[in-house]
Order: sequence, then C-alpha cells, then structure tokens
Amino acid sequence: MELKKCDIRNYFKDHIDLENSIKKCDNTGDVVKAIITSNYFKNLNRDILMLNENNLSNGDKSYELNVNFKVDLCLRGEPDKEIPFKHSHSHNYVEMIYVYEGAYSQNINGEKVSLKQGECCMLNQNIKHRDEPIYSGDTVLFLSFSNKIFNKYLKEYINENKIIYEFINEKNEDERLVNQYILFKDGNNEAFNKILRHIVYEYFNKDIGTNYIIMGYIARLFNLLSTDYNEHVVIKDNAKKENIIFEQIEKYVDENISEVSREKIAENLHYNANYINTIIKINRGITYSEYIANKRLEASIELLKDSNISINNIIREVGYINKSYFYKLFLAKFGVTPKEFRMMLRNSFCEES
Repeated sequence: MELKKCDIRNYFKDHIDLENSIKKCDNTGDVVKAIITSNYFKNLNRDILMLNENNLSNGDKSYELNVNFKVDLCLRGEPDKEIPFKHSHSHNYVEMIYVYEGAYSQNINGEKVSLKQGECCMLNQNIKHRDEPIYSGDTVLFLSFSNKIFNKYLKEYINENKIIYEFINEKNEDERLVNQYILFKDGNNEAFNKILRHIVYEYFNKDIGTNYIIMGYIARLFNLLSTDYNEHVVIKDNAKKENIIFEQIEKYVDENISEVSREKIAENLHYNANYINTIIKINRGITYSEYIANKRLEASIELLKDSNISINNIIREVGYINKSYFYKLFLAKFGVTPKEFRMMLRNSFCEES
C-alpha cells in the first residue's frame, strides 16, 4: 500500500489542537493552563511516566515508557510565547529524533546538536537532553522504543545490524560518565519519509496486525539507517569534570533549598565560591542567582501540588522571607499567582479522575 504524500501533521490532532490553543494565549499562565488541560498532555502522561514522581516543573526529570512504542510530534510554539515544561530530562528507553521537514536543534549533554531535513539522531538510555522549540515550517518526529521491542520483536534484525546492535547493547559502567548518541546524516530521506508515513498511518489507524506491521516498518527504518546513510557519527561523551561537579551542586541545592547559599555549597563540596558560579554558567547558561531562583520556584511547584501546605509555609520552605518578592518572581515565571496555579492543577487532576 502506497500512501499519498500528505501533511503528516494531520494525523496528530491533539498536537494541532494544543498549538491552536497556545496561539490564543496572552501570557505564560494561559499557556500553562492550555497545556495541562489538553488531550495532548493527558495522553503524554498516560504513555510516558515519571520515575518516582509526577513533576510539572522545569528541573531535570527522568521518564519511563509505559507502552512498547510511541510516535510523537515536536510541539510547535509561538516565537513570543514560552512553553514552560521544556526541561532537561533523561529516560530509560531509546529515542529517535527525525527531521521530516525543516530543521531542528536538541540540547544533548549541555551542547547544541543541529539536524537538517532528513537527518536523524538516536539517543541511548539515560542521556541528558532538552527539547528545543520549533516554529512554522518544521516537522520533527520522536519515536520511542521500549527494551521489549528490541528483545522480543526486533532481535533478529538488530543482530544483523552492526551499528544499531552495538548502540542498543552499549553497557555503561557509570551512567554519569558515559553517554552515547548517534547521528545519521546524508541519507535517502525520501525512502525514510515513505516508511514513516506508513508507521504514522498504522499508529493512528489501528487494525488487526497493526503492532506487527509497525515492527516490520521499524526494522526497515533501522536497515535504512545502516545502509543508506553515508555518515554515522557515534558520540560517546565522557562527561567533563564540570558536568559531574554540577550534578553535585544540583544534589546539594535540592536537598538544602530552604537555606542554600553559594558559600555553603562551596564549603560542602570543597570548591571556591566563584568556581561554583562558573560551573552553573557552563551547565545552565545563567547566573547563580537566576539558577537558585529557578530551583526555588521548581520546589514551590512541587509543594503546591500538596493542597495541605499553606502558601506561606511553602514560601518559607523554599527559602524566601519576603512574601512579596516570591510572588513577583512566581508571577513573572508562570504568569499566574501560586494560588491560581494550585487551582489550575486541582482542576486538571479532577477532570482526569
């Protein structure tokens, strides 16, 4: 069966509906409300789960796949509107990022990786990355693969594919120090697009044998990656010392958010206070003060999800004395007050239940 060329985005109705809602938003608070009440967000939470928590803030997160396979579309935003739930994260499944049309950039291990139309990036498990926004003219697909797919459905194909086999079976002795992703460039993108159109069609038009049909097409995708792409760039990044130090900083900040200071971080980790500034700037691109403010706001979001904690107590627990200053920061970040944010979360969870 040959599918006619069409706008592949037409299959992703929930994405389109949310993007149209975001266009009508006047501020970040409206964007937050549009996202957490959308079918896109509800379905995403169903298929991809937080490890050990369900967090809406902008801190680093870890996810697990609750299904064998998922195909998703990069959420298209508006240039003048911030989508607040774009954060650094990792997951326990393999992810393929493919530029169907246009271009795309992904922040991987703190570095920007740019892809052109027809290029592909595969991320191994546990690698830290952050999605960048896309705008008009770009169409980027995300394919997520559980371990079960490789072990049960694709084992015989993977074993014959040296590049994919070595990538999937890479064993990391220390997940903090060894990260891996692979870039596929200069390939037959029309053949790739054709297979993807079939996968997307089957994914959204489920029928008898759909799962096996999709697995067959995935095997063909992997074969194309290894045979028709002229450049395969496998990157194993032995994380820089600064990355490891930043993880130590982040752990200390998370555990001592109510009384954290640059001097206390330096004293506990045995580094110069000015060096702490440098490490944060390298890893986050912001100042120490901005970083701590963001972390405190993230912590406040977590506490706001617990309706038994008063907002005044939350302000104290995240390390602020001046209530007005906290409200000013929160409103500037999210476009709503803490009370309004809590009500939005409550209403969203009530709708789901």
